[in-house]
Amino acid sequence: MKLIADANILFSIAKKDSVTNKLIKEKDLELIAPDYALKELNKYSSLIEEKFNINFKNYITQLKEKVKFLPISEYKDSLKEAKNIINDEKDIIYFAMALEFNPPIWSNDSEFKNQKQILVFNTKELILLL
Repeated sequence: MKLIADANILFSIAKKDSVTNKLIKEKDLELIAPDYALKELNKYSSLIEEKFNINFKNYITQLKEKVKFLPISEYKDSLKEAKNIINDEKDIIYFAMALEFNPPIWSNDSEFKNQKQILVFNTKELILLL
């Protein structure tokens, strides 16, 4: 199943025993995310290392094996339409990707569900679906 993973999903993958980590290892998921999400994760590299007791560079290397990070140039034509769906500037990028490539978004952010145009699954829903 192809999904757009938001930054919080990517962050939760760092926790080795998380449900999210288990899902990406055990299920046939094709994950994509904006390359902007890597910048977000880099801002929190020290916190990620400390909180999850991992090497951040190794985490990013493993993440890149599981997630295809796409530059904004691949979905920039959908940004304007995405702005009509969601107001949060940081979230517009995920909706632009969904408009451009058509997969659902994987996010535990309840605000993502306050719209009807794009299908959004939280982790619990994804478990039931898979």
